[in-house]
Amino acid sequence: MLDAAESRVQPPESLVFSGQEVKPAQTEARANMELWPILVLASLLLVCIEWLVYNSKVRIR
Repeated sequence: MLDAAESRVQPPESLVFSGQEVKPAQTEARANMELWPILVLASLLLVCIEWLVYNSKVRIR
């Protein structure tokens, strides 16, 4: 905790492997995609289908 180099959490600008400097690719790809919107939509779709099946079988006379 007292060493500034160990406390850094930012990724380095470049790495050195076997004496060669390697820089990261300059892409803006999103690695972590949130799944909760997809799960909510799938759940809502399932509930709607269940409601349609239930209402097609139940008739009030």
